[in-house]
Amino acid sequence: MSTPEMQIDKPEASDPASALYRLDYETNEAELRAGKKRLLHIFRRPSFDDLHARSQKVINEEINQSATETEPIYDDTAANCFLYDRLIARVKGYRTGAEDVGGWSDVTPETCERIPDEHKRQAISAIYQAQAKVLEDDDDGLFPLVGAIETKIELEIAGQYKTIHYFQQPTEAQWQQLKRKQVQTRQLRGAKKQTFRYAVQLAPARDFYDGCLIRLEGVSLGENEAPFDSSRRAEFVNAVDAIHKMLIVAAFAEYWGARLRD
Repeated sequence: MSTPEMQIDKPEASDPASALYRLDYETNEAELRAGKKRLLHIFRRPSFDDLHARSQKVINEEINQSATETEPIYDDTAANCFLYDRLIARVKGYRTGAEDVGGWSDVTPETCERIPDEHKRQAISAIYQAQAKVLEDDDDGLFPLVGAIETKIELEIAGQYKTIHYFQQPTEAQWQQLKRKQVQTRQLRGAKKQTFRYAVQLAPARDFYDGCLIRLEGVSLGENEAPFDSSRRAEFVNAVDAIHKMLIVAAFAEYWGARLRD
């Protein structure tokens, strides 16, 4: 079987630079291509508990091969398959024997078991295709102290939407809470070589984001796609996906010198 090519199936905006990303989506759709075959997957919106459970299944380890060499291991296949099984609603392009007129099939546990793990992994990766980076408007060669200016972080989603997240100065308590609790580290006992496993916790990143976010650009809520309104800040903050919050907070933390692991 051909290896599916990862692709997100989203409507093209007439002006991608001005397209608003709707935070309160109800379903998300991903498309994989295997040769000439189009394999479509529709997912329901994940809850925080769904995403937290997924993060606990990511394998993120470091093995000390020698005094000077460390081997990193990262594997999110089982984690993405787990999330796929929890979120998948309908598929199209698979021969299941239960297609409706439009070719879509409701996913049953039996159907889910037959879908290849690689398809599941790539479909989940596709719906979370996003990159975060800190933006600096005026680079005068000086590093701004925390609180001297707002920190502006861009999150590009699916190669189409560019959202901007403005952070205020975190309190020392917020910063220390993030650094202490974002990643849990433990040494695996009984391993032939010294091995450390890292588990990312979504709650600390969520709390940091919720506490420091000032305003948003490039996003909307509701059927009328209302842009950010400071009087509705809580609604907008609560609608931001937990994985997106983690990516944004990680970019902020790395910029300030605290590298986080995923």
